[in-house]
Amino acid sequence: MLIAALVAIWQGLYWWVGDVALASPARDACATRAKLFASESFDTHVIDTLRAFAIAYALSVVIGLAGRILARASTAFRATRWSR
Repeated sequence: MLIAALVAIWQGLYWWVGDVALASPARDACATRAKLFASESFDTHVIDTLRAFAIAYALSVVIGLAGRILARASTAFRATRWSR
């Protein structure tokens, strides 16, 4: 939301002051995107990013489940220990 607002402000300033003082965000974004997609290393960077995301997600799921299981086991242990 914040990024969209900043880009909208940037575009509005571009329309107000003109091409001499400020570059258009739409033109800059399209040119940058074209250069990025055409680069040789783009595919490898996308694959590396997706791999890192998958590893981070798997770790967070495993650690979260382990923590939840240990918390429940601890609660169950305390409940049986004091109920004698």
